[in-house]
Amino acid sequence: NGGGTYTATSGSNTRSASMTALAACSGSGSSARDASGAVTKAGTWSVFDLRRGDCLKPDPDVAGEVAEVALVPCAQAHAQEVFATVAHPADAFPGVASLGQWADAQCVGELQTALHVSPDDGYDISYLLPSFDSWNKRKDKTVTCVLVFPNEPSHAGGVVTKLLTPTTTAKG
Repeated sequence: NGGGTYTATSGSNTRSASMTALAACSGSGSSARDASGAVTKAGTWSVFDLRRGDCLKPDPDVAGEVAEVALVPCAQAHAQEVFATVAHPADAFPGVASLGQWADAQCVGELQTALHVSPDDGYDISYLLPSFDSWNKRKDKTVTCVLVFPNEPSHAGGVVTKLLTPTTTAKG
């Protein structure tokens, strides 16, 4: 599963997007979060501030290292959702290929353990990887795992929140 890492820009305040590229967004727009942490207003966010359940609306024409991504409230159309963040245990940057393989395994594992689904259930995943500069200058070792909706680029509704919410059964 993991495609290559694309390099479009450089700098220590970026992460590499892998598989399905996550887009950088220009401008100074800001988003807001409610008390639960859910995004309530569309805007751009630093890749370092992404949280489980965030809904992304990336520009499909942008690939490579990105510093910001477009977030929208999950009720609005979006193409991706953050479902986990995992920290790599190594001190030294392991290399793009090794990091991508590790991220793929970790994200699939998080999909299965946290959300109780798998790629075999029809869920596609991608991830944001720390760049070499980010790893070394910011000590950023966090991989951000995202669900991707390739067949529903205008998906609305929070899949991650739905999968995390336990269902109750009526007894009678």
